[in-house]
Amino acid sequence: MLSSQIVARYAFLAVSCVLLAEGVAMNLGYIRGFGLGAGGDLDQDYCAAKALLKGQSIYSDLNGLCNTAVERNRTDVENFHPPITVLFLLPFVLADVSIQHTFIAWGILMMLIYTTIVFLSLREFEIAPHLRLVLLGFALLWFPQISQSMNGQFSTVVLGFVFLGWRMQRIHKDALSGVALGVAIAVKLFPGLLAIYLLLTRRFRAFAALTATFLLLQGLMLAVVGRADFVHYYASVLPEDSKRFMPYAMNQSFTGTAISLLRPNPYFENLLDWPQLGPMLALVMALALVGHATWSAYRRDGVDAAHHYWHFVALSVILCPISWDHTVIVMVPLCALLLARFGAANQLTLLFVVAGAMLLANHNDLESIRTLQSQNPIIHLADLWQAKAQLLGTLVIVGLSGVLLSVRTLAIPKVSKVQLGSLPDWNAVAERR
Repeated sequence: MLSSQIVARYAFLAVSCVLLAEGVAMNLGYIRGFGLGAGGDLDQDYCAAKALLKGQSIYSDLNGLCNTAVERNRTDVENFHPPITVLFLLPFVLADVSIQHTFIAWGILMMLIYTTIVFLSLREFEIAPHLRLVLLGFALLWFPQISQSMNGQFSTVVLGFVFLGWRMQRIHKDALSGVALGVAIAVKLFPGLLAIYLLLTRRFRAFAALTATFLLLQGLMLAVVGRADFVHYYASVLPEDSKRFMPYAMNQSFTGTAISLLRPNPYFENLLDWPQLGPMLALVMALALVGHATWSAYRRDGVDAAHHYWHFVALSVILCPISWDHTVIVMVPLCALLLARFGAANQLTLLFVVAGAMLLANHNDLESIRTLQSQNPIIHLADLWQAKAQLLGTLVIVGLSGVLLSVRTLAIPKVSKVQLGSLPDWNAVAERR
């Protein structure tokens, strides 16, 4: 007779096959549906690339360039992205690939990169093999990933370079790590918080490479798009976007939500009417979170360097003034790390808390907001949690990570009947390699 352990493994394999099939089908469905339909945020980068080739401003009226009124049945294509994202779409435009097929190709490529990173994270943190495919299936069904697929965003690009930066540190290639992180920061500024981590851990070569790469890419963008567009993005587009989108109910940012709760905003009820004091308090709270992570990383005790790195990544996501739902996927390796760490510490209850927090972050905030605002243009405080479910789930994950940084006993592996994987000594592993 088959042992119960073998039966359990086959059961996990069967469940994982179903989840993976559903995850891939759902992602491909959204990619195809939005690619051939209304499109997403990738449209602005595609149209901006067309504008660049025609010698026009990448922040000009892009509707006519792409004829989106016909191709997308929309006339609201406006570029909010940094100049560097245009480079990613130039090959598609130069090859005369349609906006629809570009969107589909981009979505499939991002799904493959995301799947690879999740699988590597589960392997690196030694999640039990029979659980990896199950967790990978759940990761594909995670709403932040679905949002990435339907929007055609750049969060997976950021995740890829942030993961590569960490991987290069693991094998003591700090210069390459800094280059990868410099690219990530050039694409989206929020991973810049990792520069503090590099200084605290005395990875000065990585910090120098990060700085040089970021400045080199800024110089390249200045040369490619021209001084007017380059200055316009940092002087006008970036600050105006922060003011415009920070109070959105869809903004899953801790600082953005805290500021909106402490001063009036047009989208949901504020808790207190402190127009000046509110932003200051939100800043103090953000600095306190960074201060805790900074002190823990500086002491470097209790947990390994991997946890400190990904804790800074998580903070960079939630402390960025604007953090859409798809940005949360940059934290996926932290979720895998937490599951592995809590499993190693024989903390099965906390494992279910992590899984529950990820499930909470799976909430479709867009549908909730549409439903809530159809009843009332301003969301009541009692209903705000529905629109901020992903932020709440993300805060739980970051909070558990912070606890793990503070409570040393949680980092001590214990023998468990249910082995979910234990973390090795990364420094010893790297030296052996």
